[in-house]
Amino acid sequence: MTLTDFKQTFLNAGECAEAVSYTPSGGSPKSILAVIDRSPINPGAADNGLTLTRECEIFIAKDATDGVLTVTKSDMVSFPGRLGDASNIDWRVIEIIENDDAAWRLRVRK
Repeated sequence: MTLTDFKQTFLNAGECAEAVSYTPSGGSPKSILAVIDRSPINPGAADNGLTLTRECEIFIAKDATDGVLTVTKSDMVSFPGRLGDASNIDWRVIEIIENDDAAWRLRVRK
């Protein structure tokens, strides 16, 4: 898929995408569009004391204007925990699941 196709098809605020604030590690926040897959709260692994964790997958453009060109695991993304909520939650990028010429697929954790 090309970057243009990804933006027109998925990063459409009238269809699938919603605004998020993306803050690169050591950088300034930037408002971009993202497709967010909000997963249910899951019990954590034994190595983190079996606490509940909240994770989501997000898809953002690999683009200097409408997304980000570089992602690190310490970047932060801010968006509501539930679609339609007024207040944002800060999420940390914990995994770069995949990327291509058009998009990043990231796992974020609250």
